[in-house]
Amino acid sequence: MKKILFIAGLLVFFTACKNEKNTAPETEGDEPEMIEEDEVDVVPNLTDIDFDAALDAFRKKEYEAASRYITIAVEDLKKEGATTTDAKLNKQLKAATDNLQALAEKVKRGKVASEEELQELFAHVDMMMAHDYLLLTQVYVVETPEKVKGAFQEAASRMEKATQKLKGEAKAESAKILGAIKTDLGKSDIKANEIGNAAGKRAEEMAGWIKMHAEKLGIKEPEHSDF
Repeated sequence: MKKILFIAGLLVFFTACKNEKNTAPETEGDEPEMIEEDEVDVVPNLTDIDFDAALDAFRKKEYEAASRYITIAVEDLKKEGATTTDAKLNKQLKAATDNLQALAEKVKRGKVASEEELQELFAHVDMMMAHDYLLLTQVYVVETPEKVKGAFQEAASRMEKATQKLKGEAKAESAKILGAIKTDLGKSDIKANEIGNAAGKRAEEMAGWIKMHAEKLGIKEPEHSDF
């Protein structure tokens, strides 16, 4: 998807350049053109449905069904990962899907004592997808500024879902980053490049959170990863 977005961005850029040749230069009295906001192309978050179904089945002690839904989530994550061009995120997603598959086997054998273990790993996946949207926000600053705020809002949405699944210190740290994003979004006069800068800061904070949370869950850090 990002490759398509990048190509579309180039087309918009070259079209704009062509139009500039046929347009009279602005005078001092002209008002600068305002950028109209456009909706961001959201990656279908099928894993939300899969995770909810897995939790519902787990609570009913239908462990085989819960395991099956987690396996479906793994396949959906692989599809979502295929749209991501960020190498570091892809490595981390691979590590997460491996752990999800192992979790599915444990659930199937009735070896998972509480739903907290499921929620922690599901939240980890949500955080990685939120991190991906923060990276996408920075790409949009250059390619399609009208989609910057939408991508930033989607990052907040994914992160909010993660925070709802967490407890304790992990929840507190996640909520802190989420609060900063909401503060940035609440600024009525914030410009696209300012959102991009804010997204960069939040991405760094989130990368640190992801690394610590991965260690807590026993997720092996991918080789050559900056997380």
